[in-house]
Amino acid sequence: MFIGHLALGFAAKRVVPKVSLAVLFVAVQLADVLWPIFVAAGIEQVRIDPGNTAVTPLDFVSYPYSHSLVFLIIWGVALGALYRFAGRGRAAFLTLAALVVRHWVLDFMTHRPDMPIYPGGAKYGLGLWNSRLATMAVEVPIFAAGLWVYMQTTKARDAIGRWALGGLAVFLVVAYLGNLYGPPPPSVTALWIFAIAGAAILTFWSWWADRHREVVLIVGLLCAGSTAQAQTAPLPSTIPVFPLEVTMLFPGVSRPLHIFEPRYRAMVADALKGDRIIGMATLKPGFEADYAGRPPIYEVGCAGIITDVEELPGGRFNIVLRGLVKFRVTSEDDSRAYRLARVEELPEVLGEAEKAALHTQRLRLEALVTKGSDTKVPPGTTDEELVNMLAQYMPMTYAQRQNLLELKSVLLRARALIELIEAKGAVTAWLR
Repeated sequence: MFIGHLALGFAAKRVVPKVSLAVLFVAVQLADVLWPIFVAAGIEQVRIDPGNTAVTPLDFVSYPYSHSLVFLIIWGVALGALYRFAGRGRAAFLTLAALVVRHWVLDFMTHRPDMPIYPGGAKYGLGLWNSRLATMAVEVPIFAAGLWVYMQTTKARDAIGRWALGGLAVFLVVAYLGNLYGPPPPSVTALWIFAIAGAAILTFWSWWADRHREVVLIVGLLCAGSTAQAQTAPLPSTIPVFPLEVTMLFPGVSRPLHIFEPRYRAMVADALKGDRIIGMATLKPGFEADYAGRPPIYEVGCAGIITDVEELPGGRFNIVLRGLVKFRVTSEDDSRAYRLARVEELPEVLGEAEKAALHTQRLRLEALVTKGSDTKVPPGTTDEELVNMLAQYMPMTYAQRQNLLELKSVLLRARALIELIEAKGAVTAWLR
């Protein structure tokens, strides 16, 4: 399943947008990257046997170390661990490991019974390759879907980003058709040389194309879950608070943070031992004079839950905080080096009429932010997610953003955003 494997690599960009497409392709094709190397070394064997199946002339006599399920699990964990050791997060580790292992699943569907569970064990395969038509009916739609997901997740930075991706897609289709209808390789030596060269070309080409593309700023990538699903339990009456000057959090939206100050490293460590909840609040002007102490903060903030964490050398953390619910600070607890606040929840609940009005405003807002650009809002994005994502990430002054947070409902926030965009930054009555 040549292009079927690569389809998963394309689609995985949506799950781990910071990971290069080249790395994703290596993960989905790792079994086929290792295989020609092992064949060249005499560790595994293949025989050219035209008619072996309707799709491939190759008889995979033995490939227990590149294609057995047990070894693919080992290779997957190793690749994921290597990538995480290089400073990446848990999501990348899990995704890469899963992509490596899923190679066995897809090959099990297409191969005749030659896929081992472990070296020396029984071999399995459903034999989809016995029918060329059935193979294409399965693989081509999978490839098209994976490529579509990638194109919805990224956009071209420049002309290279457009043409390199288009060329890559054409190259893969031509290679796929050549594999289906072309002549068999002249020898096993030519086979493994061609396979190694092809893997190198594919890795470089995918890296090059992906380097000239950027992830589209869409809610599907910034929101870790819908606002309606974000909170399932009441907010604790006392929570740790992380005060910052301009970085804010809104309900239902995710915010990556780098934690390096000793007191806030302790805050994250304590949160990870408990409910993983941290509140974010904005520092008031003039905080610089007492930054090391407890300078004044705005009373209204947003609590979030740590959804992803990466421990770094020196006790530092990279975390992802997903917004849960707004809160108002009623008092502070000075028992820790970091800030603890007693808070009351400020839930944003809309009636049916307000929900209908919000949807109308959302349509206006979506038209404004996508007009004349490649920015897209994916299907399934809720009205609340779109409004809060824009409130969190759209360029504006920190005072404007704080005012947006303090509005009593997401409907008012949507109206305010529309006026801000249409007035090019003017603060209106909605923000007073």
